[in-house]
Amino acid sequence: MLAEVWTAAADDMTQAVLVERTASAIYSHSLGTNATRFYWLRFYRAAWPETGMRRPD
Repeated sequence: MLAEVWTAAADDMTQAVLVERTASAIYSHSLGTNATRFYWLRFYRAAWPETGMRRPD
């Protein structure tokens, strides 16, 4: 399974940026002191799509 990891400083998916595409089951993202981040994960069973992140309908 493949996964995309998206993150933003606010709880707003429209501000999220892609930080990693991985086939790993474990992901680590280093943050500074007192940093807050929100994360969204998107999983795929096949090849990577060419589209960006969007809110589900």
